[in-house]
Amino acid sequence: METTAPEVCLLRLEVRRLGVDRGVDGTDFDEAVGRTLDKKRVKMTKRLVVCKEMDACNSLANEARTVVLRRCIPAPWVGKGFAMMAVERWSLIDSDLTALREKLATAALALVAVWPDRVAESQVALSRDGIPWDGSEWPAIDEVATSYSISWRPLEFSVPDALRRIDSAAFVEARTKAAMQWESALAEGEKLLAAEMKALVDRAVERLTPETGPDGKPLRKNWRDSLIGNIRDFIGEFRYRNLTGSGELQAQVDRMRAILGGLSPDALRLPSMADAREVVAMGMVEVSAALDRAIVTA
Repeated sequence: METTAPEVCLLRLEVRRLGVDRGVDGTDFDEAVGRTLDKKRVKMTKRLVVCKEMDACNSLANEARTVVLRRCIPAPWVGKGFAMMAVERWSLIDSDLTALREKLATAALALVAVWPDRVAESQVALSRDGIPWDGSEWPAIDEVATSYSISWRPLEFSVPDALRRIDSAAFVEARTKAAMQWESALAEGEKLLAAEMKALVDRAVERLTPETGPDGKPLRKNWRDSLIGNIRDFIGEFRYRNLTGSGELQAQVDRMRAILGGLSPDALRLPSMADAREVVAMGMVEVSAALDRAIVTA
């Protein structure tokens, strides 16, 4: 049984960040290490700046990719930063990324404000560790201010209409080929979605299945709220990421929803809920097996 497939387009995400890693001639490290290194096997790099302000910028840049991966399906066959997106999800994605871009701009200004101090601290640390440096290696402060950015845009996967006017036969052939490539991409996206679902399910099975130690006593397994939260997030977003309208995957998502019911992470942790944890784990094992079959079939 197939469900209704959403209208799909491509999304291009571009994230820029400040590069502070630099290559170093391995011979410069021989004295510091105390022996000669094989330069064919060892590639040396140094990080010019390590600070919480830069970490904050990089974290926000990474979060932009997380937003896209959570709501879209990667399309590496097109190129880096491309994803396939349900058109109706554009407004939400655009809103999320706009908010992130504003936060990144604020974080970048905070980095600029402390940049001279952080450079000075880094130079002291590098000298202390015997790592060579030159003042010209550090980006200028005006470069720091413009190095972080997030941009995105929707794209259509199609054949240029101008080709029709030049060579109608070539246009028809290119359009047919493009349609086949698009269908293949959607099918590949379905496999990626199934694999992502299976990874979530298998993680839940591993953490919820009881185990005993060498002494025969039950082992206490610690797991975060995100174990269940990530599954619920996946279920909530699934209808927009099921780009092929796969009925088989939808059936497994419905099973996952039924298995979890209204159980919360706190409730599942209770000692009295051991039977419930076992039921959830057994149900997820069945879902995992079904996903294995779906992936093989695809």
